Amino acid sequence: MGIHGICTDRFEAVYDTFERSFRGDPDDMRTELGAALSVTYQGETVVDLWGGYADEDRKVPWSEDTIVCVQSVGKGILATCAAILADRGELDVDRPVAHYWPDFAKKGKAQLPVRWALSHQIGMPAWENPEKGMAYDWEWATSALAESAPDLAPGTSHAYHPYTYGFLVGEVIRRITGMPVEQFLDEELTGKLNIDFSYGARAQNAGRIATFSRLRHGDNVAAGEAGAPREYADIMRRTIDVLDDDEDYNSSKWRGAVIPAANGHTNARALAQLYTMLAQNGQIDGTRILSEAAIDHATERQWGGPDLIIPAHTNVALGFMLNCPSYYAGPNPRTFGHAGLGGAYGFADRENRLAFGYTPNKIWLGEKVETGRRCDALVKAVYDCLES
Repeated sequence: MGIHGICTDRFEAVYDTFERSFRGDPDDMRTELGAALSVTYQGETVVDLWGGYADEDRKVPWSEDTIVCVQSVGKGILATCAAILADRGELDVDRPVAHYWPDFAKKGKAQLPVRWALSHQIGMPAWENPEKGMAYDWEWATSALAESAPDLAPGTSHAYHPYTYGFLVGEVIRRITGMPVEQFLDEELTGKLNIDFSYGARAQNAGRIATFSRLRHGDNVAAGEAGAPREYADIMRRTIDVLDDDEDYNSSKWRGAVIPAANGHTNARALAQLYTMLAQNGQIDGTRILSEAAIDHATERQWGGPDLIIPAHTNVALGFMLNCPSYYAGPNPRTFGHAGLGGAYGFADRENRLAFGYTPNKIWLGEKVETGRRCDALVKAVYDCLES
C-alpha cells in the first residue's frame, strides 16, 4: 500500500520518514498500520500525506478523508473553546467553577477556580464513586463530578485528569453559553473554519472512520492501576473506570457519546488547519477566531515536571501541553498542542508559523505516556527540514 498526497521539495525527508514508518513487522509498534500526516508552514500546506489501512485486517485502504479517534488530542480543542470565551470576556478563569456551575460547590469545591480545571490542578482526576458506563452520559458524568470531593490538594497537586478534564471544562462552557459543548465547538470554531473534527463521530461519517487498534478498556484500567504509584492506584482506577470493560474505542456507544477529553474524531489535515489558526495568532484565511493576547494567556505555563500518578513529564498551560519530554514538538520550548493515547498529535509553533497534525490508528503503548517513536521521528524530520 503506497503513500498518497503531497510533499514539497523542502520537506522531502518528511515524506521519506513517513514512508519508512510503514515498513517492518506488522506486529511491531514501530510499524504503522494506517496514518495521516499534515504540516503547514507560513500558512501553506507543505505536507499532506496518508497511507496504509483503515482496518486491522488490512483490507480497507486509508483514504484522503479517513478520520480516526484521536483520544486526548480533543483536550487541546476544548482548551481553544475555553480561550474563545475568555477572549470575549464571558469566562474569567480566576473565578470559581461554581460561579458558572453552582452545583459544583459541594464538598469543599466552592472556591476552586476554572484556571485549575484547565491546568489539571483542581485535584479531581477521578470521580469519587465512578460507575461503569457513566462517561457515555453527559448528565450522569457531570452530576457525579459535582457530588465528588477532590482526591488531591487543589492548586498544589499536579496530576493529569484523563477523562474528568473534558466534563469539568465542557460543563463550564455549557453553563456559560447554554449550548452543549459539541454545538459550541461547531458554531464557534470548527464550523467557521470548515474543520473536520467532532467529539464522537457523526452517523454520516461511519463509512470513513478507521478502526482504532484494539485495546480493551478493562485491560487499560487494569494496566493503569498496576502502573501507578501504590498510594495512587485507586485514584488511577477511578480516573477512567467509567466505560464498559469491553469498550474498544470503536463501539457505537463510544462514537455516539461526547467525551471531550478522549473521543475526538478527526484527521491530520483538520488538526493542522486548526493549529495553523493558532500558529498565526488566531486567524486563518481572513477569519479571526482568537486575539493574539488570548493565545498568549492560554499558553502560559502553569506547572511542569513529573506527574504524580501517570508516568509522564509534562509542561502544562491552560489546557494545552507545552513542549516537554513526553510530548516532543521540536526545539522551540513555546510550541503548544496536545497528544492522545496511541500517538496522535497536533501542535502549533507560533515563532515559525508552523502547524503539525498526525493521526494514526495503530496505538503506541510504552512504559511511559508519550507520543512514541513514530510520531517523534516525524516531528524531528520536520524541524530538520526547516534547518537545512
